[in-house]
Amino acid sequence: MSEEADRATVLLYMVAPGEREALQSRLAASGVEAIAISHAADAAKSLQANLVSACFVEVKAGDDAGLALIGDLRASMLGKSIVALTSNRDMDSRKAARDAGANDYLATPIRNIDLEMRLARCLEQTDVIAPPQNHVEPEHSPDPEQPPAGESLDFGEDSDLVEALEDAHRQIAVARALAVDARKQAEAAQAEAEIARKDAAASRALADRAAREMLERETQTRQLQSQAHTLIEVAEARNAAIRREPIMAPTVSGESYKSDVDELTGLLGEGPLQDHLDREYARSRRYGHALSVLLLDVDKLSRYCKRHSKAAGDAALCLIADVLRSALRSPDIVARLGSDAFAILATDTSEDEALLLGDRLRAELAKESKHGSWPPITVSIGIASAQRLSVARAFDLLRAAERAMAEAKSGGRDRCCAAIEG
Repeated sequence: MSEEADRATVLLYMVAPGEREALQSRLAASGVEAIAISHAADAAKSLQANLVSACFVEVKAGDDAGLALIGDLRASMLGKSIVALTSNRDMDSRKAARDAGANDYLATPIRNIDLEMRLARCLEQTDVIAPPQNHVEPEHSPDPEQPPAGESLDFGEDSDLVEALEDAHRQIAVARALAVDARKQAEAAQAEAEIARKDAAASRALADRAAREMLERETQTRQLQSQAHTLIEVAEARNAAIRREPIMAPTVSGESYKSDVDELTGLLGEGPLQDHLDREYARSRRYGHALSVLLLDVDKLSRYCKRHSKAAGDAALCLIADVLRSALRSPDIVARLGSDAFAILATDTSEDEALLLGDRLRAELAKESKHGSWPPITVSIGIASAQRLSVARAFDLLRAAERAMAEAKSGGRDRCCAAIEG
């Protein structure tokens, strides 16, 4: 800097302390003393105590204090440099500063080259001025180079730059409008893509449902084939029971099974049930079909017979047999085991389905008992599923159902229990 710059003093008005101290340090590095203030009211005091060559005043959007300070400084520093510090994009604040009396500006953040050039320009066109004294101005014609008091100065050679910046802002506005249109088009394309994705998902769902329906139909076909085979066997057994032509069952340890048909209820006996259970268990192991055994025991039948006679007990057993016949599917096999026990062989039935079946049978029995001439009767049901238990023989499946039935009785009777491992 020149010798004049070495003794130059600049009044610096900035509100933010960090930015103010940083710019003050940069001015000091350029050989210019900066009197930094953060309140516009301190400007008059600083001008009275110091010789000021130029003023740097920060102006932001909505900063009335900065604009008012520029107006006050213009009234005291006619012809001197008042530099407005504004954002590069804040054209409204820049115009307001010009109207208030600023005759130059610096765009923030300030580059070093811009700061050096503005300092050189200020110091070349401005002599160091003394603080204003309280005296009356002589009446003479104003300097033609200085505008009358209160009249704002133009930015001179920077007016072209201001117009160029305004034009640039207009171009930016156009570009933003184009960007908004492009964003809307992208959003529309995204919406169309989302609709297409949903259509594809719906098509996939339809295809999956069609595939599931096909698999279900194949499963139903296999079940119907198995049920048809079982129906034939059941029909043959019932016809044999009607004709009272006993079916000779295989012997175990040299002893024959009991009668094939129960005389009181007309249900199958234990021998045919075991034959069907062996066959269905083997089929379940081979093809993976579901298979469940339900074992029903009449709650407190002996006490019932003592209180209401043996005939009432026989009527209760016949009622249970009729309920089981009407409630079960035709492929299912029901048999009477002993005096107060019944067994159901439910093919293609999982453990959960067997539990639902047991609850439905208890509800039907309660309904029929309520409307009949005999007192209400209840049953305890034990359930064993071939898919749930690891058993090696069909006989073990029946024993597991017996354990579950005993658990139902010990748990309060009139309920269903499923067998577990052990």
